[in-house]
Amino acid sequence: MADHDQDFVPSLFKPAALLPIARHRDALLYLIETFPVTIVVGHTGSGKTTQIPQFLDQAGWRVAATSVAARVAEEMGCNLGQGVGYSIRFEDVTSAATRIKFLTDGMLLREALVDPLLSRYSVIMVDEAHERSLSSDLLLGLLKKIRKKRPELRIVVSSATLQAEDFLRFFVGDAAKESNASGELGGSVGRIISLEGRMYPVDIHYLEQPAEDYVERAVKTVFDIHTQEPEGDILIFLTGREEIETALEMIADRAVNLDPKAPSIQALPLYAGLPTDQQMYVFDPAPENGKKDAKWCRDNYLNFKSMARAVSIRNQLRKYLERLGLNVEESLSSSSVLRVGGPDKAEQIRRCLTTGFFAHAARMQPDGTFKTIDGGMVLHAHPTSLMFNRKADWVIFHEIMETGNKTFIRDITKIEKNWLLEYAPQYYSTR
Repeated sequence: MADHDQDFVPSLFKPAALLPIARHRDALLYLIETFPVTIVVGHTGSGKTTQIPQFLDQAGWRVAATSVAARVAEEMGCNLGQGVGYSIRFEDVTSAATRIKFLTDGMLLREALVDPLLSRYSVIMVDEAHERSLSSDLLLGLLKKIRKKRPELRIVVSSATLQAEDFLRFFVGDAAKESNASGELGGSVGRIISLEGRMYPVDIHYLEQPAEDYVERAVKTVFDIHTQEPEGDILIFLTGREEIETALEMIADRAVNLDPKAPSIQALPLYAGLPTDQQMYVFDPAPENGKKDAKWCRDNYLNFKSMARAVSIRNQLRKYLERLGLNVEESLSSSSVLRVGGPDKAEQIRRCLTTGFFAHAARMQPDGTFKTIDGGMVLHAHPTSLMFNRKADWVIFHEIMETGNKTFIRDITKIEKNWLLEYAPQYYSTR
């Protein structure tokens, strides 16, 4: 059982019993038990994302991301990755004991390639279905086909909009005549349940004149609020990662010129491409009138983003070691931390990578490009790679990107030619 700070949860999250969905628990369970498809309409804040999986688990269902999984694990008092887990690209935090699993629509589609009937799950909930994407549309179509082969499968679709009838008609399909005959939309296939939302007072302010640079204007507004309003949090919505990082740099530059007596400001990014650990930083309470890691890194001439990424990778490695039953303290102790110029650690890791990626090997050419072993493809090191403009006779790589007329490779590691012969003798041979 995890040791959680019970004082923290009520201050940040609404207790589950006070959420609007709480009073609909029995009705929800009845509909899911009775009908193959249940459409849930509830506005943001009603509790549908975090509470429905717990209702199903408590009722004995085996139900089939990230911050939601952590939140549910915290409410259920279990460690993340045990009773509650999540699966996103490049990260799987689940175990044999996992009963509730949160995952992206893309990851569930990948599972369907191996298990077309998704037989591991007895209930599948598609959350925020109104935010349509190619993956979510494919997933809904796939679930409709799976239901014909697995009538016992229960499908829950939640939406914050009033498109519920369209979703239900999609799943009803040929049974629409039955629905019309019975007078109840959905017939024996499904039902719609609506949850009341929670409204909060919101004051809307408009600019008197259009802004030429809305990012610049947003940053200016941040400092106006920071210097003129009481302490609190500010949330800026921007269109993508590039604008977010630009805004972070602008805030960091202006923060240096703040009055020393003024309270400090801490800017944090939040977008899908961030590692999970870094996404969770936004939920940490801000340090009391003091900047956290970013200022320390700047003062010591270190790149904060790179340091944060290193910490994230270390934490992921620790989790994998624990799952494999390896001695975490011995592997990640201060005496065995990988250092530049270390005698054996770097080579051990590069050898391990070679055993997995030997098929992605390439040799550097005199002009600085790389060629695959068969010589059929010319590759360029991506500008973001540490191997960009560096020499290495043989390399392995993880990712290929097509940009314009060039093919770039990323996640590149320098290796030795004899390692390929040693670890993949059936794949490579010398003439």
